[in-house]
Amino acid sequence: MDDSEASATRLLEQYKDFVLSKLPVSEEVQSQIRGLFQQYGWPTVWQSLDSIEGCGDGPTSTWQDVDNDLLVRLGDEKLLGMNKIAEYVFIGMRVSQCRDQYNFLTTE
Repeated sequence: MDDSEASATRLLEQYKDFVLSKLPVSEEVQSQIRGLFQQYGWPTVWQSLDSIEGCGDGPTSTWQDVDNDLLVRLGDEKLLGMNKIAEYVFIGMRVSQCRDQYNFLTTE
């Protein structure tokens, strides 16, 4: 790993710590969420870069498979409400987008 990758990794960990510190949840729930973030590699910025670049003509509601999986786990385990999921985890997505995507994925 070169210096820029190591620096990026440190920044991602700091971002993850920052987000977790802002969540209005108990330390136990925070620990469970941290475990899910680790399991799914959140924030999935590297996968999301392609989607962001693909939005040059305007926003899209494209979801990555890993984001779908994390959304379902967070929703199923009721660790966060959809409003907090949209605000802290899937920044840029509205609550309605998160809820609709969750409902779509869980009713297939």
